[in-house]
Amino acid sequence: MSYEKHMRGYKDPRTFCHIDRLYAWKNNKFFAPATVEISPINICNQKCRYCYVHTKSNLIRKNKGLEKEIFIDIIKQCKEMSVGALHIQGTGEPLLHRGIVDAFHEIGRQNLPVYLTTNGVLLDKKMAREILPHATLVRFSNFEPEKKRYTYMHDCPTPTHYDEVVENIENAVMLRNELNLDVALTSTLYIDESNFERVPQYIKQLKSMGLDYVIVGEASWTSQTFIRERRPSTEITLKEKKILVEEISQACYKMCDNNFQVNFTPRIMPKKVMKGFLSDDWKKNSCQGIKFTASIASDGEVYPCWRFWGNKKYSYGNLYKCDLRTILQGQKTIDVFNYINTTPPEFDECEVCSIMELNNILGMLKNPTVWHNFLSC
Repeated sequence: MSYEKHMRGYKDPRTFCHIDRLYAWKNNKFFAPATVEISPINICNQKCRYCYVHTKSNLIRKNKGLEKEIFIDIIKQCKEMSVGALHIQGTGEPLLHRGIVDAFHEIGRQNLPVYLTTNGVLLDKKMAREILPHATLVRFSNFEPEKKRYTYMHDCPTPTHYDEVVENIENAVMLRNELNLDVALTSTLYIDESNFERVPQYIKQLKSMGLDYVIVGEASWTSQTFIRERRPSTEITLKEKKILVEEISQACYKMCDNNFQVNFTPRIMPKKVMKGFLSDDWKKNSCQGIKFTASIASDGEVYPCWRFWGNKKYSYGNLYKCDLRTILQGQKTIDVFNYINTTPPEFDECEVCSIMELNNILGMLKNPTVWHNFLSC
C-alpha cells in the first residue's frame, strides 16, 4: 500500500481546492500564492545535458546561496501569509546549501507541506534523517538505473554518483519504514530513441527499490539547455516508433499496483496536454496562473516564473530589501504581471512551463461556455 498510503490524492484535481484564492483572483483581490518555489542555491554538483535552467542559472551571481537567516525568515513569512506549500528546487542542487537541514527543521515547525527535488547524491543516511521527517514528497531527478548512461546524461564528475544515488534511494526507503514516515518517494525517468526499449526493465528495477511513483517522459530540450552536442532528434525518432512506444507504456502500466504507479507522458503519447506554448501559440492575458505561484532565486529576487530568472528587470523585488507580502502587493509585481500578459515570449522558454494546465483551468473559469450550468448532462 505504499503508493496508496503516501500519495493518495496525488492525481486528484487541485485547482478547485483553492476556493478562497479563486474568489480573490476572480474579484481582482490580493491572495497569497498556493505554492512558493525556493531555489536556495544556484550551483550544482552535476551538469545534466538536458538541464534547461543552466543558461538562466549563469545569469545569477554564483555565491553561497540565500543566507541561512533569510532562508529561515522566508519560510516563516510564507506561513504567516498562508502560502499553501513550498517547493525546494530551482537553479541548483538544493542539498548543497549549508543551511538546508535547518531550513527543513523550520518547515517542520511551521507545519508547511514541502516538495523537494534533488539529484539525490547528497541525500545520505545522515541527511535523510534530518530531512525526510519534514518532507511531503522527495523527487529524485531523472534517475535512470543504468550506470554508464546515467553518468553520461548527468555529466557526473565521478561515476560513483550513480552508486551513491542507488544507495541513498534504498536508504530513504528503509528509513521511511523504520520511522514510519509519511513521505512520498518518486523519480523522473527520461527516454529517447536510444533507451526507450529498455524502459520496462528500468521500471521493474525502480519498483524493486521501493519508489512509489515514476514519471516517464522526455527531457525538455530548449535553447537554454546545457548540451555540447546538437539537439537530439528524439521526438521525430520516437514518432516513427509510436506503436512500439505505446506497447512499452502498456508493459509499464502492468507493473502498477497499490504500492507503485507509473505515469507515462512522452510528448508523442495520445491525449497528452501540451505543457507550455511557443510564441505563435501565445494569447493575451492567458498567463493567469503566475498569480498562484512565486519563485524565489538564490540571490533573494522574487520572480513570477523561470522565464525571467536572472533578469532583475522582471523581478518583483528582493527579499533582502523587503518582505514577501509587500513585494507581492507592490506596483512592480503588477507591472511585471501586465508585461507577461501583453508580451509573448521571445524564445521557447514557455514550452516547458508547468503552469499551462492551471492557465487552461482558469481560462475556463473566467470564460464559461453556455453548458456550465448543465451539471448532470
